[in-house]
Amino acid sequence: MRTLSVLLLAVCLTYPASEANAAPVIEIDFKSDEASGQELIHARAELGSHGAETWKALGAITAYPALHPWICDTHLLRQSGERLQEFLIEFEFPWPVGRRWSRIEVQRESPVRISWRQLEGSLQVNQGQLSFNSRGGEVHIDYQATINVGLPDAWTRYYRQKFVSEFLGAVYDQVTTRPSAKGLTLANSSRSITH
Repeated sequence: MRTLSVLLLAVCLTYPASEANAAPVIEIDFKSDEASGQELIHARAELGSHGAETWKALGAITAYPALHPWICDTHLLRQSGERLQEFLIEFEFPWPVGRRWSRIEVQRESPVRISWRQLEGSLQVNQGQLSFNSRGGEVHIDYQATINVGLPDAWTRYYRQKFVSEFLGAVYDQVTTRPSAKGLTLANSSRSITH
């Protein structure tokens, strides 16, 4: 029995933890956007090696309510070709901000970059860009946004940081916990054998 325990420990130490158990690396900072005078939140994230799945999750804007509880609803209002879309997004922010909405125009500037700007809404400002690249087997996300709910930046900085961190973390969780096709095939074949 002791030999089995030592062998199991050796296997655990030899093989790194699976990607599903690893946490994404997300760095967030704030800086002043000199052009607008607004505070800009900037996030850099390394989300593992699921490039295509990550980009698909980031581009599926109507699925955002499943990624963060502060996004209540998202509707596609209009689409012009493959690159330009208009969405209505409803938010339920913590007190004292509460329920807000934003009608945004989303521009898919390239296969790996999305930008958005608010056309109207109860947010004072909602604009930004998200770019994606995969290098060295790692997915890298660069997120920059100006989101102003009408309160001083110093009061909302914690909540904006929390929102972006949790949102990018949820994207990571979604793409790393989805069972692979191979795993589904194995599970289905073992079920048919045992039944």
